[in-house]
Amino acid sequence: MIMMKTLVQDVNEIQEQQKDYQKEIRPLKIVKEETKKENEILKNEIKKMTIRLETIDREKRKNNVVIQGLGIDTTNVKEIKEEMKSFIEKQLGVDLEIKNAKKVGNKTCLLELGSSTEKQEIMKNKGKLKSIRNERIYINDDMTRSEREVQGKIRRIAQEEKKSENGIPKNNNR
Repeated sequence: MIMMKTLVQDVNEIQEQQKDYQKEIRPLKIVKEETKKENEILKNEIKKMTIRLETIDREKRKNNVVIQGLGIDTTNVKEIKEEMKSFIEKQLGVDLEIKNAKKVGNKTCLLELGSSTEKQEIMKNKGKLKSIRNERIYINDDMTRSEREVQGKIRRIAQEEKKSENGIPKNNNR
C-alpha cells in the first residue's frame, strides 16, 4: 500500500514536471515557427538579390569580349588597348573604340567596347581568325560565372553526342 502511494506521488510529480516543461516549450515552439517564417522570407530576398546582381553583371558585360590565344607581354592598359585595336582592325577589318582593356590571364584579354554594334561586328567577323595558321585565337562573349557553367555543360553534352555519333559509347556521368 505504501508503495502504491509512493508510485502515485511519483506519477503526480512527473505530470507536474511535464506541465511545467510544456509551459516552457510553448514559447519556444512559437519562436521556432517565427524563425522559420523569417528564414523563408530571407531566402526569398536573397534569391531576388542574386537575380538582380546577375542581371546587373550581365548588363555590365554586354559590350565586352574575351580574346584568348594572343600572347600579350604587357599589363599596361594603354598598350593593351592599342595592340588589341590594331589586331582587330588588321585581322577582322573592324574599326572600333575600346573603352577599357585588361589582361586577365597568360594569353587572355578582356575588352570593354564602346557599343553593342561594335561587338556584333567583331562576333560576325571572328570566323576570319581561322585563316591564321599555327595560332588558335578565340573571341567569345564575356560571360558571368553561371553562364560559363551552363556553357561548359552544353559543351560536354555536345562532345558526348558527337562521340556517340562516331560509334564511341556514351559516358553517362554528367
